[in-house]
Amino acid sequence: MIPTLSLVKKCLSTDTTVGDKITYILSCKNEGRLNFEDVILSDLLSPNLQFIRGSLKINNIENSNANIVTGVSIGKLGVGRTTLVSFDVEILYKDLEIIGTTATAEGFYKYNGMTENQITTSMPCVINVNQPSIYIKKTVDKDIVKLDETVSYTIKLVNNGDVHLEYIRLKDDISQSIEVIDGTFSINGNVINGVDLKEGINVGSLNVNDCTLITYDAKIVGKGISCKIDGETSARYGYRLSNGNSGYKYSEVANCELSIALDSFKQVSLNEYINIPPHKSGIDYINNIDTKVIIKEYHPIKTPIATSRDGQVLSGYKLIIHGKISQVIQYTIKKNDQRVHYIEHESIFSSFVVLPCNYKIGDAIQVEGSVEHIYHNLVNSRSLLENIDILLIVKTLR
Repeated sequence: MIPTLSLVKKCLSTDTTVGDKITYILSCKNEGRLNFEDVILSDLLSPNLQFIRGSLKINNIENSNANIVTGVSIGKLGVGRTTLVSFDVEILYKDLEIIGTTATAEGFYKYNGMTENQITTSMPCVINVNQPSIYIKKTVDKDIVKLDETVSYTIKLVNNGDVHLEYIRLKDDISQSIEVIDGTFSINGNVINGVDLKEGINVGSLNVNDCTLITYDAKIVGKGISCKIDGETSARYGYRLSNGNSGYKYSEVANCELSIALDSFKQVSLNEYINIPPHKSGIDYINNIDTKVIIKEYHPIKTPIATSRDGQVLSGYKLIIHGKISQVIQYTIKKNDQRVHYIEHESIFSSFVVLPCNYKIGDAIQVEGSVEHIYHNLVNSRSLLENIDILLIVKTLR
């Protein structure tokens, strides 16, 4: 008497999408005339399927510790008896349009006092995998902006999946630091007024590989205290498969950052005589002057708000800046051997920059100094007159 063990594998949903959770059912039946002492069911699945732990059931009874990949025992299986095993998997990605997987059953029985086994494999269970997907790219025409400045945003939505998408709803969680300028929002060139991007807006449907282009202008209003303006842009979209199944998915979030910079600047001119130390040889001619502007400290002070007759504006705050100019002067000495010597020189400076009218105590401040021009005139072999023009740039970030 040869035992007969049959195994059938089915899926409750044959048309699916990436990210879906689907249920497989294994039907194991003893169609022979000998009882099986034990039957082990296993399913290695495929790399793009992942078994969901805790989902396995035997005859509709949960077996949370069992794993179909490593194998699960269903115990005795008498003649003519059937055991049903169900489990869930998640579709991780799509590499092939059709995924076909098989399960294996190994039954153990006694014959003539000996323990024998029989292995049977199910027919492939085929599922059709679809991948509805939207790619979002958001860009802006500037990286750093000032208050009251206008920027232009572009959002591109591309159907980079393999099914038609519908009921696409775009949500752009823009920062409170910007305001959309009414009359500038457009979808594929069609202007739409009264848009609330935080609540979302319907942008229609997309065929495979098609794209939708959304543009709008925004004004920097400076609300909030962040130095960065960012916003999370995403879309919810619907799809319908060939078998009539439908559903909704969400895109990945796209980000686009802006820095708010309130720039002020001032040009400072310094004149100084530089004398050669007594232990150094005299100068024949200057070869090079390496100059660095070093900002040592700065702090804001409160001032009146006023405009002078010659047009100078006081905004209410000045930034007092203390720094130094560090130089290495390379020169050829006034001797027959014409050797090159170096001297180091430092000079200090103090100045101020009027801060913008929008400045508030607590705003982050960044100060930069750079050399615009250096003029030097050799008075004699041991002294030179130097004029340095430096530029102080103050960025207040909000």
